[in-house]
Amino acid sequence: MARRRILVPVDFSTQSDLALEYARNIASSLDAMISCIYVIEEQGMVSEKSIGNEIKHKLRRDAENKLSERVNLILNNEKKVSFELIVTSGTAHQKVLEKSIDLNVLMIIIGRSNSSLKRTRKIGSNARKIVSRSLVPVIVVNKRTLGKHKHLIFPVDLETPYSEKLSRTTEIALVLGAFVSVIAVIEKERASFRPVYLKKLREIDQSLNEQNVHCDTHLIENQTTISSEILKFSDRIEAGIILLMTRQENKSDRPYMGLMEDEVLARTDEPVLFLNPRNTVRLFLSNPSQHKHPASPSGVPLADHFI
Repeated sequence: MARRRILVPVDFSTQSDLALEYARNIASSLDAMISCIYVIEEQGMVSEKSIGNEIKHKLRRDAENKLSERVNLILNNEKKVSFELIVTSGTAHQKVLEKSIDLNVLMIIIGRSNSSLKRTRKIGSNARKIVSRSLVPVIVVNKRTLGKHKHLIFPVDLETPYSEKLSRTTEIALVLGAFVSVIAVIEKERASFRPVYLKKLREIDQSLNEQNVHCDTHLIENQTTISSEILKFSDRIEAGIILLMTRQENKSDRPYMGLMEDEVLARTDEPVLFLNPRNTVRLFLSNPSQHKHPASPSGVPLADHFI
């Protein structure tokens, strides 16, 4: 049976160290291997044809030594996990996305850039492109939150189709062995729809339990914004991964992060897990040795993910 893999981009920052620590915790519980990738950016003189092979080889050797030293320092502790080191060159987000397909990984775990001002924290350019274009789940971490992969916070819009997101949530919960808190936000002016919302939440609860996923459901009256209600709920339970889905414009195949998703990611200290709605492949419930990613989602050129 092929070994499960978790892909972690490493850039030697504090945030990528935190991503490695978080990946170590998940890999230990899943008996998965961590694939650590460092990309030598091809820009400036490194990308010029005139650069000598000797210099190229030296840059690569230096990168390999630095990556080995950093990864061994973080991963070789009391929770030892298997890992592999990958050094390549090119555009960082493109190489990470390519490797996620080549290695048939379960997920990508990345660190988010940090700031002292909570509302102004930004996800880096490469990380944003990975989140919005990845064909596999991506977890974004910001601080040391080890052990917080056993509780999924699943916000659901009950007025739009949610069966696909529910299916994805079921898969994630099963592979992580996680408890699921389903939350729906109802606006005050739509209070008359409360019985309908509660009925739908009961159906979701039943669906998850039929798949052996333990869960609870919460209908929250909107006091502020939807993103704020999600964050308040997350703060209240003090644990968990917030599960969000990248969006897709009607006239474009290219996915993107909506305003609500962007705001949640910018303001929370909890891990955020992003799913791509176009990936119809069952990543978790099939035998890894018998399953391969498609070359691209139906109707979407693979190159769209690597621009």
